[in-house]
Amino acid sequence: MPPALLRPLRAVVPLLTFATATLLALTGLALPADAAQGAPVPPTEGGTVAAWGGGGYPGTTRALDGRTVVALAAGGYHDLALTSDGRIVAWGYSGATDVPASLDGKTVTAIAAGRYHSLALTSDGKVTAWGSDQYGQTDVPASLDGRTVVAIAAGGYHSLALTSDGTITAWGYGDTGATNVPADLAGRTVTAIAAGAYNSFAVTADGQLTGWGYSPYGGSTPPDSLAGRTVTA
Repeated sequence: MPPALLRPLRAVVPLLTFATATLLALTGLALPADAAQGAPVPPTEGGTVAAWGGGGYPGTTRALDGRTVVALAAGGYHDLALTSDGRIVAWGYSGATDVPASLDGKTVTAIAAGRYHSLALTSDGKVTAWGSDQYGQTDVPASLDGRTVVAIAAGGYHSLALTSDGTITAWGYGDTGATNVPADLAGRTVTAIAAGAYNSFAVTADGQLTGWGYSPYGGSTPPDSLAGRTVTA
């Protein structure tokens, strides 16, 4: 095990399971009565959020009452909701939920949540980041200045941005290689990005999936079953 992983790896288990420890849903089917820990609150109308699961931080909010939610993001111990008016509502672990005042008056078009940090993409193609900056995951690179970001992704302790020219910018914890964008993506147009605990993924315009970063269980290696198939997201 790389020495650089020893400290952050203490949090790997809850990080890898936070998707099941705190679950979010945007309407749809009724939620299972025995979901995670405690009973879920089923959605009642379009654009309504239901949240259920464990965690030692506030897991519900009334701030969404009467508002239409269009996107969700679940972090390690916090959650984000994007409403139809381009605003963010955040709850759970403080710090990652302190939406910056710099977003006031701006229209947010996308959100992402890492373990202890959050990202927002605004309609002008700019990225705003907040929360824990232990590994520089909220320090949006100056190299993005003057460029238009079209998608964002937040990993455990790193962040990704996809710009309109189809290239990726990555920052934050990089000792596992999660921020080392592969050289074989040079000259190719990336259409989608995703970030895991310590790894990252990109889909290119030719429908191919590329993964990189920490991969002790093969999590960064696309399966053979995708050979010859077109990946869209």
